[in-house]
Amino acid sequence: MQPKKRVERITDHLRNSTDSPQEYLLVPFNDPFVPQVTNTRSASQFKRSLSRLYAHGGGDLPEMAMSGIQLAIENCRPGSTIYVITDAPAKDYKQQDGVIAQAIEKQIVIVVLLTNDLSSCRQNGVGDESGKGGKTTTTDGQSGNFKTCFNLYQQLADRTGGRVMVVGKKEIFRATEIIQSSLKQGLVVLKRQLINFNTATSDFRDIGFLFDVDPSITEIVVEASGQCGSLNITNVDGDVATELQQVGETYTTSIKTQDHPAGRWAVMGTTGNTGDKGAEGSCEIKSSGKSTAGFVLTTVVKAKTEPDIAYRVLNGMPSVEHSVGFLLDFYGLNDINNTDIRQRIERVRFMNEKGADVITPLSLMGNSAIKVNKTSLQFYMEGGLPLNIRPFYVVIEGRLQGKHFSRVSNRLMSVSHTAVQCEIDDVVFRAGFESYFKVKVANNGPREDNFTMTVSDEKSFASLNGTSNNELRIRAHSSRYFVVRVNVPETLAEGTASKITISAKGWRPGSFQYHVCTVVLGQNKRPKVNSFQIRGTISSRFAETTVRSTVTNDADVARDAEFEVMLPAEAFISNLTMEIGNETVVGSIEEKVKAEKLFKKARKLGKVAGHVAVRDHSTQVYRTNLLVPARTTVVFQLTYQQLLKRIRGMYEYSLVIDPDQPVRHLSVDVNILESSAIKFVSVPGFKTDQTSRRNFEDEIIDSFDGGGDQNGGDKSSSTRQGGAESSTSITFNHDRHGCHVRYQPSLTIQTAHSPLGMQGVYTIQFDVSREQSSGKSIVAGGYFAHFFSAPFLPNPPKMLTFVIDVSGSMLGHKMAQVKQALRNAINSLQPEDYFNLVFFNNRPKAWIPSIMAPVKDIDIEDAIDYVSKYEPEGGTNIGEAFDLAFDLMTPYLTAPEQPEDEDDDYNLLEFDVMHDVTAHQPDDFEEMHDRARRSIRKRAESESVREHSKMIVFLTDGKPTVGSLNLDDILTKVKEVNKERVAVHTIGFGTLVDMDFLNKLSGQNGGVSRRVFESLDAAVQIHNFIEEVVTPVMKNVTINFENDKVEELTSNQVRTIFEGSEIIVAGKILKDAFGEEISRSSRSIRGQVRGQSMNNDISIDFYIDASEDVQNDQPITDKVFTERLWSYLRIKELLNKAKLAENSTIKDALKQEALNMSLSYNFVTPLTSLVTLKKEDKEELEKLITADEDKEEEKRKYLNEIEELERRLESTKEKLIMDTSTLEDYDDVVEEDFSDYDEDDYGEMKYSFSPEALKIRGAGSSSSKSGGGFYGDPHFVIPMTNDFNLCFNWDGTTNQIYNLFFDADNDVTINGEFTITPRKLPRLSPRQLDNGVETFHTFVSSLGFVFGKIPLIITITPGNVTMLTGNGARYRLPLNSRSGMEIAGVSVHVVEVHESVSSILVTTEKMTFKIISHTRRSLTPYLDFSILNDDDDDDAITSDEDGREFDGIIGQFVNIDVTHSRSHDDVIVDGELTTAVINGKVAELKRRHRRDPATLEQVSCWQAADYAKGLTSYTREQYIVEGIVARPRYHTATKIQ
Repeated sequence: MQPKKRVERITDHLRNSTDSPQEYLLVPFNDPFVPQVTNTRSASQFKRSLSRLYAHGGGDLPEMAMSGIQLAIENCRPGSTIYVITDAPAKDYKQQDGVIAQAIEKQIVIVVLLTNDLSSCRQNGVGDESGKGGKTTTTDGQSGNFKTCFNLYQQLADRTGGRVMVVGKKEIFRATEIIQSSLKQGLVVLKRQLINFNTATSDFRDIGFLFDVDPSITEIVVEASGQCGSLNITNVDGDVATELQQVGETYTTSIKTQDHPAGRWAVMGTTGNTGDKGAEGSCEIKSSGKSTAGFVLTTVVKAKTEPDIAYRVLNGMPSVEHSVGFLLDFYGLNDINNTDIRQRIERVRFMNEKGADVITPLSLMGNSAIKVNKTSLQFYMEGGLPLNIRPFYVVIEGRLQGKHFSRVSNRLMSVSHTAVQCEIDDVVFRAGFESYFKVKVANNGPREDNFTMTVSDEKSFASLNGTSNNELRIRAHSSRYFVVRVNVPETLAEGTASKITISAKGWRPGSFQYHVCTVVLGQNKRPKVNSFQIRGTISSRFAETTVRSTVTNDADVARDAEFEVMLPAEAFISNLTMEIGNETVVGSIEEKVKAEKLFKKARKLGKVAGHVAVRDHSTQVYRTNLLVPARTTVVFQLTYQQLLKRIRGMYEYSLVIDPDQPVRHLSVDVNILESSAIKFVSVPGFKTDQTSRRNFEDEIIDSFDGGGDQNGGDKSSSTRQGGAESSTSITFNHDRHGCHVRYQPSLTIQTAHSPLGMQGVYTIQFDVSREQSSGKSIVAGGYFAHFFSAPFLPNPPKMLTFVIDVSGSMLGHKMAQVKQALRNAINSLQPEDYFNLVFFNNRPKAWIPSIMAPVKDIDIEDAIDYVSKYEPEGGTNIGEAFDLAFDLMTPYLTAPEQPEDEDDDYNLLEFDVMHDVTAHQPDDFEEMHDRARRSIRKRAESESVREHSKMIVFLTDGKPTVGSLNLDDILTKVKEVNKERVAVHTIGFGTLVDMDFLNKLSGQNGGVSRRVFESLDAAVQIHNFIEEVVTPVMKNVTINFENDKVEELTSNQVRTIFEGSEIIVAGKILKDAFGEEISRSSRSIRGQVRGQSMNNDISIDFYIDASEDVQNDQPITDKVFTERLWSYLRIKELLNKAKLAENSTIKDALKQEALNMSLSYNFVTPLTSLVTLKKEDKEELEKLITADEDKEEEKRKYLNEIEELERRLESTKEKLIMDTSTLEDYDDVVEEDFSDYDEDDYGEMKYSFSPEALKIRGAGSSSSKSGGGFYGDPHFVIPMTNDFNLCFNWDGTTNQIYNLFFDADNDVTINGEFTITPRKLPRLSPRQLDNGVETFHTFVSSLGFVFGKIPLIITITPGNVTMLTGNGARYRLPLNSRSGMEIAGVSVHVVEVHESVSSILVTTEKMTFKIISHTRRSLTPYLDFSILNDDDDDDAITSDEDGREFDGIIGQFVNIDVTHSRSHDDVIVDGELTTAVINGKVAELKRRHRRDPATLEQVSCWQAADYAKGLTSYTREQYIVEGIVARPRYHTATKIQ
């Protein structure tokens, strides 16, 4: 198949390049449609799935194209591009409206490659997706109110910003080359235009398409389609830069801009004769560019009659009844409203596809209607958009570095005269129940219209209900309702969400509209937030914050209220209170397990309850939900405490404000109380968490400085920001030991940030005066704390290497932020500093090879220019990056003076070639003379750098993909090479980075580690971190106190103190520290600070005044503050020590001490939880839990007694089995009767696998034998060694479910459900016949697979396979046709289908399971099962090298020891007896013949008693599980010895 080969070549071309996709998705389709989805981030896995495709199904046109596209939309990321390759019209064309709506909602572009122009697409049956043979004739690409044939694909492309390419099958290679050239990451649209012409006046017409290329563009991509003739691109100088490749009516090309100046470029050409004189022709051209500068458009709307606070993000298309707002967030531009005319945004335009303005352009100059911040602008059209406006693009124009700058939105925006609204506010959706909600469709057009509705649901919950033919006829300016039925499977958990897309389309232009309704199980619309208040008290750097939210449910039904607070990473929650009506419920701290039991029991019984817990490595987001009764008000109040760290010379107290809506009463009140005078208080502007923009109208720039005269002037002072409305005030008390900050934004200010309300961070910065070099102490309640910051020491010179990840994943906004931070960091270097840059992807590259460059001898602008020009590409080679960084620094870590040796220079330069450090350097760098480099190196080595602090700042956004991939090896090597001589500071950028690795890397090498998120102000965060860690002023610091006066000190040692930072040591004062003869006024504790500056040893003595009089003068409102500060530090220290402890006894002791302190001081830590219950409810629940525990204990004792009794019975039975006559009777019972079914049931399946299945491990090899399994009624056959098979029977009752296989390490569970049916021709022993015994067949009727780590659930019945993903998506494969699906590395393929027998393979990375489905004639349908074991496969499950144990009826016999003795050495006879020792258990076995469950060939085996009694790990009952996808409970069971 040519398309397969071309897609494979495109995948190889993009692999490990800067344009490599983040995700691959493969969705084949035919008729009937089979959902075979591959969704992966691995190019190799994508190619493997692609190679398995083959043409099958259908056999005639049309195909289920819309279903395939819809499945792709549901599974791909927002902003993706979908490429559709087909030669057939869409049979399911009536789904087109839902497909278009879903694509627009997720901003997905659809590109269609047709190998058939569909000109003959007029046959009957197109669109008869029911398959009933109804005739629907399509004429001119239209069937009723739906597009068909070519017109359908063209509409999909037009509405989503894509295109249609029509090529012959011989041109498929050239066509996919065009696709390949346009697959670029980081593209922004510069201009697009549709050029129409008529050949009535001329056979030829010149085309001139002008567009601006600004300095940020590194590559240009031009695409065109239509009757465009021959096209080429000319640069600023008018020279032809390149020609566009053409296939059919599609054109494309790309060109790098590095050899061309910025300015106005053009696409020029001449159209040829289109064929008919007077025919209409058109040519559509789009120019795009690779750039780090662009904008993100968010559209908000409200009804024209609603207030401004009602603005919300557009859901669907803007309607004529809407007021419309446009919010533009810019990236890569520092200040869009710059007074410098060479660099600013000048205007906003609204242009149709022909390039004409449909609305008067909006100028930013002097336009008060446009609100502009540094990186954002917003404007509103209160009167809405006119009904007759043509679809338009939003276009931004301005200047960048003096050159014209333009950007165009990705797709056309249209205005609809239809409105669609889901009414789900008062509907609660529950799993296992049908629910209904109404949808309102309003026709705001001038005429009556007939509307067609569609419902598309990503989880297949929803469908139309009670509307004939899915149509509504609606009069002008009227509305009607239809009903949507939601049927949710009972297996889904509460909180599962599904997006339901409702579309409505009339016959008249401008009638199409859609709306996306999100259905969340167990929830409905949230109640209104009446007030959101934050109260903070900062006492000597220790902050206590209370967040209080008042919520009112004014509806007549209960609603689910969510209370969410984002906490600082180091904060401890100390209390949660809920006020419901007139009742207050206060939380209590409990041990974690107990708290969870209380909460779960409360929820089960319907009690009002709240629960707070933190997780290790948590992002510290607290969230709780409460079902608020109708007409009720609830108040949530959360209190947390934190210690503020001094960084860069100040303390920062940050509060996240995100009430999720504008709030009428929103306020922040913070009181700062310090024992030292407050030096200054500053409030930067409110910062959003999405675009990092600040509202500078709210910024207090002239922060109050307490450094002036403190004895004169006003006793209180206040500073307020300028502007129309004040929202922040700062007030000091008379002695400046206290300050009050108040922030109270009005609704106007809240909606000025966003129509959706406040969503960002409010920060208060302050510092205190420091008069003593030894620091400051406070004493209260028998506890003390000492603060030390070394303000007297100068910042030493430094030697610094920046090691920066420039792999392909850093492309775009990430790299722009890193470049900005690096430029700022380089500019802040001092003349005596040394530095270098190492950028790494597949290979590391140094800015200046071989040396560390003295700042005084280089041009800083060269370094900044080098940073600015570097573009990300390739993989991530962390190991070699550190190799090169230490190669640069090692010469300076030895003797400072080195004799000059020319050979040494030669060797070092030769070493650089090994690392390819000069490869691909910018041209201006290549022009640097070798003589200048040698001169810099000579001066560098002649100077002493002994006193310079040496450090590496390392930044990455991922894990190694090239070179050494073992993180432990990298850690070991860096530690061995470094030997603690260089401080290694690490920055993890984004969400995919391995912070455990970076924390260890910095911790082992005397550095600091920090994570930075791209969505926050990353450039500022990175620069602040660098500024913090590159200024060490003191090292190896210890603070000691008199041992006979203090105890239980918190950590009093720190490796490095940075300039502007602070360390805190707290402790308890011994009760008998001072004798009674010592007067209160002379009580003191001696302390000492010891450490080293970069030059000398330092020792500072000081005294703490421990008299009662001192603490009475301190402005601390809470006298137990110092004790809580001590306990806070102590718990943190104990948890860290426990984490690092290798001895389990010590670890448990540390955890227990931390738990006791957490309970004592009411802190929520990783060991405790906070549960909020009414007092009487808590008492009731505790009694119930105690009763449950007593019952469990009784049950455990009872089960132990039963097990002991079973052991005795088993022992007695084993003795009976030893008797030969007993064994003969037993033979008559267990011997299988094959008279009910034919050998053909099995024989025809021996080796008849499809070619596709041969690519799956073990599926088609003749050596593929069973690693254990069962067949038929069910006979279990498990190979123990090459010449020893164990076999036994295992009966069950109908609906009884047994665990077959359980891998606890990988969380894999396989269960089977049994069923019974009477034997047709029972074979009974004489004794059974005499007693009239009726016998039964036992079969396995269904299998359940649970892959817990993915997560994924697979259920298999004789009729179909169902796959359920962790997000609730459900896929079904019928067993009557060959098909397959792959999800997260687990594939399911129906590889062979016969009239009554189907073969299924379930494959993971190391395991393959085979299932055979039997539905022959009148037999009960049943399944066979086996684990495939390829003799040539070293990874087979039965040869697992780690020897780990499995459980389950089959799993327990994998990887165990077997020895056996036979009575005859040479002759094998059926019925022969042997004694075997299997896993330490002795059993008598008898020789039998059974079938291999995988190949169904006859094999000999040694048969045990039924249920393998005497050999199993557990009793028969303990293999029973509660459901087909339930996990077994072996961890609570006792093994049979």
